[in-house]
Amino acid sequence: MKIALVHDALINKGGAEWVFQNFVEMFPSAPIYTTVYLKDKTYPFFLGKNIKTTPLQKIIKNENQFKSLFPLANYYMQKTEVDDADVILSSSTFSGKYISKNKAKHLCYCYTPFRLLWYPNSYKNNKSLDIKLNIIKPFLPLFRKWDYNVVQKIDKFIAMTTETQKRIWNVYKKDSTIIHPPIDFSKYGKGKGTGNYFLVVSRLEPYKRVDLVIESFNEIGLPLKIVGKGTLEGKLKITANKNIEFLGSVSDEELIKLYQNCITVILPQKEDYGLVPIESNACGKPVICYGFGGVETTMVPFNNDSSNATAVFFYEQSKKSLINAINQFEKINFNSVNLLDNAKRFDKPIFKEKIMNLISSVL
Repeated sequence: MKIALVHDALINKGGAEWVFQNFVEMFPSAPIYTTVYLKDKTYPFFLGKNIKTTPLQKIIKNENQFKSLFPLANYYMQKTEVDDADVILSSSTFSGKYISKNKAKHLCYCYTPFRLLWYPNSYKNNKSLDIKLNIIKPFLPLFRKWDYNVVQKIDKFIAMTTETQKRIWNVYKKDSTIIHPPIDFSKYGKGKGTGNYFLVVSRLEPYKRVDLVIESFNEIGLPLKIVGKGTLEGKLKITANKNIEFLGSVSDEELIKLYQNCITVILPQKEDYGLVPIESNACGKPVICYGFGGVETTMVPFNNDSSNATAVFFYEQSKKSLINAINQFEKINFNSVNLLDNAKRFDKPIFKEKIMNLISSVL
């Protein structure tokens, strides 16, 4: 069985790139097709791999530049033909699924239909995206028709969660199989928990709502550490009081120690999935999170019973709601064994087995 692997673009270190890394681990000799590969921006894992790129490789220097040229990314990927493969396994939100499949069976792990085309109203508080939306608005019907027609050739869709499964059906009228993104449970483990700080692990972008956490901790004065970088970094640092520490980018080893020693991890945004809460549980730590999106699948909210709970949910993205959740959290004794067991459900051997079984069923 000859496999070809496809990913939108290897230009950052995100959850999609982590999922794709698992695909490469499963099929280490398979060629990799992507629009752009920026080796200094993505995981070192991909160094030395057989990566085939498009003409955009000579132009693109960063993620923002790449996203502005998404029609070209889609076009060049559609013009890319896979050499002699029985199965194409793509990891995609937009351009990856445009790959020319020839006679191969195409399985697409679709994180979500491209938001800029299909859910533009989901972008909030982002002026640069507002400008892009105004530019492409007259062309949306054309881009949507192109996108819809392309994916009809895909043999099997894979969705992350029930929510993304519904989106795939609503947008493309295609059935999908749910396989949750994995973590490498063996990397984690319960720590001594010696720290007295709360933790945020997030890109510092408007939709991530880290500003809400800073506003809340400015008021309550408890120690907060923030891991991540992004376009709002400078602005957020100006608004933060001295009890809030920005750590920027950290290594995987440092992040695990931060998880293990924190009081809890706070997730203030709605994520389609979100690996951070699962990673927190894998270190024996509960989560305080906005109660919509992926956490509805991956977490068990406290509901007057801590025996199975893995998180405290809050349902309004407001300072009052988050502070109330923090106050509630401090009265709960979570069972660390239960937190670890919850995380084990998403271990990568389980993920890989499900992917292999699905490929076999399609063939």
